[in-house]
Amino acid sequence: LGDFFSERTTAPVKETAAQALGYLIQFLGGENVEVVAGLLAQLIREREWHIQHGGLLGFKYVLLGDPSMKCFTDDIIELLGQLLSEDTDDDVFSAAVENLILLIDRMSVSHFSSHLIQSIHQKLWSVLPHL
Repeated sequence: LGDFFSERTTAPVKETAAQALGYLIQFLGGENVEVVAGLLAQLIREREWHIQHGGLLGFKYVLLGDPSMKCFTDDIIELLGQLLSEDTDDDVFSAAVENLILLIDRMSVSHFSSHLIQSIHQKLWSVLPHL
């Protein structure tokens, strides 16, 4: 079975690698977690959707593996929010939303700046009619 099956991307190799990263992240110190988060952010900033998707999968499992969530700064959350546009690939869009949902589920809303919440809210509502 390949990486592309049906409407949604299934990337078993990337998914398994991201799961392993999420497991290993619990054994890294804070600075190393931030380095990993920085590398994943670089992947997300790339223009090719499959590279962005891999970075988002990595973030998803880092989030699940690192309960402190110190690496999820406003910059990272803003980066995820930037992917919420109608120009973004559908799989990247859904992975970004999935990461944001996990973040919101694990963090108090007070951790997010009101400007950031408002910006993400507006982006989501502007994109929904085009989905």
